[in-house]
Amino acid sequence: MRYNSLRVIKGKGDFILKKITKLFLIMAACTLLSACGQKKKATPILTKNQVIKKAQKAAHSGEAIQTFKIKTATSSNYISSDIWYGGNPLVLNIVYQQFNSNGNQSNKTSMWVNSNGIAYIHGQKWYKTNLVKFTGHNFYDFYNASSQSPMLVDPADSLIKAYKMKRQGQTYTLTATIKDKSILDDALNPILNTASLGTKQQEAFNNFLKKSKFKNITVKLVYKNGQLASFNYTVHYKLQIYQLELSQQIGNQGKQDMLTMPQETGNAVDLPTNKNSKSNQANKNSK
Repeated sequence: MRYNSLRVIKGKGDFILKKITKLFLIMAACTLLSACGQKKKATPILTKNQVIKKAQKAAHSGEAIQTFKIKTATSSNYISSDIWYGGNPLVLNIVYQQFNSNGNQSNKTSMWVNSNGIAYIHGQKWYKTNLVKFTGHNFYDFYNASSQSPMLVDPADSLIKAYKMKRQGQTYTLTATIKDKSILDDALNPILNTASLGTKQQEAFNNFLKKSKFKNITVKLVYKNGQLASFNYTVHYKLQIYQLELSQQIGNQGKQDMLTMPQETGNAVDLPTNKNSKSNQANKNSK
């Protein structure tokens, strides 16, 4: 009887062991199925129009550089405005630079601007003045040119059609060369409204353009890993032996959300109104 009891116990043990083994196999299968079900979906490949649409989304902060360049076969002179925007409240950091044919910086003016249109200029010390009086442009001329450039956020149909796209992984590169004069205002206004420092300089820019022959506009947009990496375009003109290039570069979007005015601006004094003092003190050793 005792032997039979042991056989019964052993038989039950084998049965239970098989049940447990089967249960573990079922649980393992469920785990595998669950893992497969949760597998990350492949990122879809975008069409050209989808890339253009996604790139149009404006960021709260970023950087834009506008440049007016005059070149010959042997020399090059240019003026640029480098604009950083962002923060809460919104502020601008604008750096004007001028380079001569030797590539040496001949002039530099750095300023911080609040949304009230007060420019704080860093020269030998901090000065403050009205932005419009100093540059010929208001706060939103700079901000809109940088964050809402129409060539990017509202491209013309002719530009969209001209774009050719190449893809490498999740990097999409769109390029175009276009001769459509109807989009010149979209291309030129963000540059002319920011690159010139003062009304006289802007008038000089406009006079150059009136005498020059329009050639084309070259455009490049890079969309990488789900966001705009860079956008730039150049408007090309020719005037006798001179090549004129007006360009805008947009990048670093979303990287200046914490931009704030330097504390030192609180100690700024009024910029002297005398023209000579203004030029010497605001621009000399400006950083």
